[in-house]
Amino acid sequence: MMIEKDRNLSRMSKSALWPGGTHRLVSDAWSKLVTSLPTDENWQVWTDWYGERLHGFPNGPPIMELERERVLVSNEDWAKGPAHVNAIIAEIEAKYRHPAADVWLPREDERPAALSDPISDEEAAQQVQQSPAGTRVKRGPDGRFIVDPDPPTENAAQQERHAGLRDLLEELLDVCAGYRGNQLPLRIVKNARALLDALGAELAAMDVEKTARHGLILRVHAEREEGAQAEDRLGEREFPKDVAPVLFGARDGYNRLAIGDDALLAADIEAAGPDAQDLDAERAAADKLFNTVFSTADEVLTPELIDVLKDERDLAAEASDETGPAADRAQRRWIATATNVVRAFAESVLSYSDKAKRAGKRLIKDADRRVFDWVKTYKDVLKPLLNDRSVRKALWALIERRIKAEEKREASDDPRDKDR
Repeated sequence: MMIEKDRNLSRMSKSALWPGGTHRLVSDAWSKLVTSLPTDENWQVWTDWYGERLHGFPNGPPIMELERERVLVSNEDWAKGPAHVNAIIAEIEAKYRHPAADVWLPREDERPAALSDPISDEEAAQQVQQSPAGTRVKRGPDGRFIVDPDPPTENAAQQERHAGLRDLLEELLDVCAGYRGNQLPLRIVKNARALLDALGAELAAMDVEKTARHGLILRVHAEREEGAQAEDRLGEREFPKDVAPVLFGARDGYNRLAIGDDALLAADIEAAGPDAQDLDAERAAADKLFNTVFSTADEVLTPELIDVLKDERDLAAEASDETGPAADRAQRRWIATATNVVRAFAESVLSYSDKAKRAGKRLIKDADRRVFDWVKTYKDVLKPLLNDRSVRKALWALIERRIKAEEKREASDDPRDKDR
């Protein structure tokens, strides 16, 4: 049985609560519970606690000192009710959690001059433009958001680079096939297969977004091994002598392909961000958005997009164990993708509220209305996740202001107010 060995017990303790995926009934019940909790009683100390276990500790293992202090809160404090004890636990968490950092911005001039001041609709609307540094989303045929795919750049040189990279990845997998067990990290094989699948048999069939995220992880693996070899850190080398050169060759093959592809090159150029020490907090914020909101948002996100978001989150978590430009860039991709989804939400809220103003009393039922209603329903969950980070704070300012304006318009008995 799985629990007979200590190592299996440890692995099980770090796995997702529902390895096969959370059942829809459970997801719905959890979402309803989260939205029903008072917003001024620090219930996030428990919703975050459960979320970490639900998704298999994507931000790293539990902090045992924090958990110990949590359970040692006195019975007298527990008897004073949830608001009192949750405030105590929030203070305990503040001692151990990484302090919040400013959000990643592709360009410094995007940062609002004074975050405490309200920004105009025009300024906020500019920020719904999605960043090429991450996966972008668009409206699908059923009104829910899907991946907005970038077409591959097709020319003779790219055809040759594409075929060359496929050959290098096949060679890498062939070399790796000779190793078993702990002789070779299995994640390099898993990532190489995923990258090969993303490339497609022909360049025209290449999934650019999937290629980008698994190409970044290929860079991370190669960067780590090169660093260990350069500093002669024998204990940190993960790959046998005959695997490492093939790994480096595949990495170089991906770089050649990326330089020649407009979308992959744009993503690399736009992935300028904070110093490495800021990334932990930013990635944790993006993870919290996924765990709390995106993972159960199938009313507005397709299952396929949710799977893509989960893949990007997991790959960023893998990259966070390493240091270097490739690891930082892989994390920034996930941060940019999470923010792109929020930008799509904000754009729909903006679009619907504009249409509602023009429509007056006429009822509007469309995809933007569905997103608007969904955001309105979950605004108490979204607000604390968005309202403390500069770009997403600007987006939240737009969302909240438009929701309030629409509530006022709908409540008005004066037809003239409904047209304003």
